[in-house]
Amino acid sequence: MGDVFSLVKKSMLFGVGLMAYSVEKTGEVVNDMIKKGDETLEKNQKMFKETFDKMKKIEGDIEKKVGEQVVKTLETMNIPTKKDIEELNKKLDLIAKKFKE
Repeated sequence: MGDVFSLVKKSMLFGVGLMAYSVEKTGEVVNDMIKKGDETLEKNQKMFKETFDKMKKIEGDIEKKVGEQVVKTLETMNIPTKKDIEELNKKLDLIAKKFKE
């Protein structure tokens, strides 16, 4: 009979030990998943920022190139720029001044 009680006692202790081990390992797995999730979030945020910064630079480059192309196109079409018109206005003002004298 002592062997039966000893076996039951060992079985119960094994069950309690197994439960404690399960709780401990579950906590470790959860903590590990949280850590990996934080690392992934940080990595994704960094990647998003890098991509956003690259897109902003590309946008600036495109705007510059489009502006340069517009100027070249206007030059080939002999269409005066705003600067050309302002210079002509200054010259006309000088001529008008001379005629008034």
